[in-house]
Amino acid sequence: MKKIFPIVVIIAIVIIAGFLVWWQFVREVPKPITNFEECATAGNPVMESYPRQCRTKDGRNFVEILPSPSPLDSGVSGIVLLGPTCPVQRITPDPNCADKPYKTIVQVIAVGSPKSAAFAIVESNDQGQYKAMLPPGEYALQPIGGNPLPRCETKNVTIEPNVIKEVNLSCDTGIR
Repeated sequence: MKKIFPIVVIIAIVIIAGFLVWWQFVREVPKPITNFEECATAGNPVMESYPRQCRTKDGRNFVEILPSPSPLDSGVSGIVLLGPTCPVQRITPDPNCADKPYKTIVQVIAVGSPKSAAFAIVESNDQGQYKAMLPPGEYALQPIGGNPLPRCETKNVTIEPNVIKEVNLSCDTGIR
């Protein structure tokens, strides 16, 4: 019995070692997650944002990469004007009292979105000119005025494919 016991122990150790080696090769080792698709396929939660985001159990976050859109060939352009610039209007308009170009920021808000979420932000130049390339849809254009003046108007515009629509905007100085 003394000679059989060490052989049985050695055989048992070899079988257990063989099983452990076989188990390492056969078991499925989870693939490391390196992108949004792998994260979502692994069953991790996907957030309903745009673009969508997926968070792994260990706290890593992956953002869905969207196909890049084709170059935009539609949008809006125009001039932002500030007026009146003189306190009294005359019968014969004084050219020095004409509305002046206004350098400011113009927010483009998609109609139906929260008012605080600008779709695009562009800046008018020293001549008051602005341009925003946009996909077709309905938008509100809002120049940013001061507090309380100038007070700028908001204009709604419908952008059509392949068209740059001209929309001039005005801001009221409050001079009367």
